[in-house]
This record gives sequence, C-alpha cells and structure tokens, in this order.
Amino acid sequence: MIDLEIEFVKQPKKSSQLTTMDNILFEATIDPSNLVPAQTHTSDSLSISASSIDADYVPNIPLPPLLAIYRQLQQKEDQNNPTLLPKIRSLYMSAVTIPTMMEFPANLFAYQLTLIESAIFRAIPREALLSHTTRKPQLRIVASTDFFNFITRTIEHSILLPQDVCRRAEILNRWIKIASKLLTLSNYQTLKAVISALGTPPIQRLRRTWECIPKKQLNRLDLLVSLMSESQNYYQYRQRVKIHINRPAVPFLGVFIHDITYMSAANKDNARIQSALDDLERFQHLPEYPQQPPSSFVIKKHLFRSVPDVLHFSSKGTTSAAACMVSEEEYQTEDKIIGLEQQLIIQYVLMRPWVSEKTIDMLSQLREPTKRRLSVTPTVSTNRWVNSSEEMEENKKPLSVFWPFKKNWAIISESTCHEEEETSLANILNPKKLSFSSKKSNHRRSSSLPSKSEIGL
Repeated sequence: MIDLEIEFVKQPKKSSQLTTMDNILFEATIDPSNLVPAQTHTSDSLSISASSIDADYVPNIPLPPLLAIYRQLQQKEDQNNPTLLPKIRSLYMSAVTIPTMMEFPANLFAYQLTLIESAIFRAIPREALLSHTTRKPQLRIVASTDFFNFITRTIEHSILLPQDVCRRAEILNRWIKIASKLLTLSNYQTLKAVISALGTPPIQRLRRTWECIPKKQLNRLDLLVSLMSESQNYYQYRQRVKIHINRPAVPFLGVFIHDITYMSAANKDNARIQSALDDLERFQHLPEYPQQPPSSFVIKKHLFRSVPDVLHFSSKGTTSAAACMVSEEEYQTEDKIIGLEQQLIIQYVLMRPWVSEKTIDMLSQLREPTKRRLSVTPTVSTNRWVNSSEEMEENKKPLSVFWPFKKNWAIISESTCHEEEETSLANILNPKKLSFSSKKSNHRRSSSLPSKSEIGL
C-alpha cells in the first residue's frame, strides 16, 4: 500500500465573531464537552430528540456545530444580521435531506471524521486512563468509545439500507476508500471503527454484495485489516505509529486502555505505566489538523464543478437550499464551496439515526436471506424416501476489534448455492473474506454379524 504524505500548513486563525456566513463555515468546530444522545429517529427540527425509554443503549456524541451556533445566536438575538439564522437553518435542512453519503467525496468525508475524532481525543486528560474502570468509567474515554460505536453502527446501517445489491456494493466500496484516506490522515481510531464495522456478521454475510467489490479493493482492505490486527499485541500498528513526529495523528485508544489496564492489574512497574501515559501526551501535542483540508488532499476536478452540481442532492432535479444560499452571494470561491461542503458532511454524520443491533440483524437477513439446500436421503429400514434439510453451520473467525466493547465479531460462512446470474461475479471474490464451507452430516449405519451362540451353532 502506498502511503501518501500530506503537508499540513498552519492556517491563520480567523475572527471568532460568528456574525457572517464565512466565519460560520470555517469556524464552526466540534466541542467535545457538548455531548447529546444520538438521534433514534430522523427529525426536521433544530431540537435534539430525547432517546426512547424502550430503546437499547444510545451513545452520546458531539452536538452538531450548526445547532450549537444556531442556539447561540438565538440567545443573543442579534438584529444586525436578521438573515443569518434562516441561512443556518437552510444549511441544516439541506444536510438532513441528503439521501446517502455517496453525494460527498471520500477525501472530504474522511477529513471531517478525522476532525471530529481529533477533537474528542485531545480532550482526554492524562489521568483519565488511570481512573477509568468498568464500574467507574471516565467521561472523556466514554465519549471516545461512544463515538466509535456510533460510527460502527452508522456504517452497518448505511450499507444495509439500500435494497439493490449494486447500491449496497457502491456504499461498501466507498467505505473501503474512506478507510484508505483515514490511513493517509493517520486517523487510526476511525480506521479501526471502519474495519470493525466491515467485519461484523451482518456485513460479512452479504455474499452477493461482496462479490461486486473489485479484487483491488479487497486486497486493500486485507492490508488495512492486517495493519490494525490484534496479532502479536498490535505489532504492525505499534511499529507504524512510531514514525509520527511532526504531523497530526489520532491513535487507536483501545491500545492505551489495553496496556494500562493490563499493567495495573498485573502490578507491573509504575515506570511502564508512566511511559504509556507519556506516549498518549505525545500524540496530543502533535500539530492539530487545520479546519481547512490541505490543497493536496482535495480532488481538483471536484472544485471546478458548478455550485448547483456540487450541492445537488435532490433526485427530483431541484437545487438544495444550501446551493441557493451560496448562489445569492456576490462572489463564490473554491474555499467557500469546500467550507460549505465540510459543514454539510459534519452535519450529515452527526445526525445519522442510531438503530438497535436487532434492527441491523433483521436488515441483514432481509437483504440476503440465508438459503437452505433440500436433499433427499433414503432410509435403510424402509423403502420410503424422507426429505431432510441440511442447514449451513456458522464458521466463526474472530476479528480484531475494540475489546472494551465486549462485542462478538465473527465472519459468518455463507451458502454454497449460487444463483445463475451471479456466477460471473464469483471469480473476483477474495476467498480470504468469506468462507463457503459446510459440514456434511454422516448418514452411516453401523452393522455387525450375529454370534454363533445367537444362531444356535
């Protein structure tokens, strides 16, 4: 895998007065201390819905910046710019009505995920890892693990939502591209979340969907899985993160939790614990990710498209409210278009509905039901034929995941029955990703000859 280097240029800070749309686009940042429950259903209002009592555990995630700014301006009741609040609301509504993540380029999507993850990671104090336990969890660490779970569930839901196999394959392929961009940005925390989501049973059992993924992408995913593997105590990952000195990075927090928890329980030398904490601070003191992505990380061909094309999300041919808002300005710049799209992405990500694990399993079964083979087996005792169904047995293979979540990730073996129209796609499937093995039942009848005493000899 080719690791591209990105030059992060320190950008000058702009005015903190959020009185113009330009300042809002470039200064609406994530506040890791302002956490709210993830939405359990979509809504068209600017209020955060309370989680349902009957729902399962709902993670707390950062409040979308546009909602925070909207409330802030409402409290100030600024009359100098009466059109600012309607513009923010229009931008928010445009993000809510975006159908899928395919409307955004993978580069910008990965960069916005990195900005969110970096803000959460830098807010973790040094002593938090020492006091964090299962019974008394530390709030800053819980915020990181909650967002990890939120992204994992969002990825599963986004892949399973389309009914068409080709659309599911498109989104799955896009998440593999985003994972590659996360590696380029050195965002190992979100990279681990993407890999974990793609390795869950509801996603791995989508045989027809995986058959549509190009072999090149499957090989790339294999390399990413190998990098973040738990084998040899995250050896490949530990070797890689040593090279980060003067560039931004977000490490995988699970490794720090694992090391400190193990050394504390085993009463290891306190010097090793302090060394792990120093390593955590080293990552936090690395340069920050600038709010605007580096020019080398932005696809040039994306910038030269017209504004209605860039922000066109409606399938009915209408222009989004955000595109209309930008087109009303006297001038349009590439930076402004990128800043607007960044806010749309971050709003889109944080407003994804949280669905239960049961819903994910039901969607997976609905998209590609488990097939059963009907075999005919003769019985020895009678001359009649009896139908017996041979069900597939799960061939579970553990994957490397964020161990504090205690979730059993496995690869489900798939049915060996191929449909005729799918045989042309079977040759691009990576055999390492799915297992099509089944265990045959052994129908043998044991018999023995009678003894001489029994026949009277």
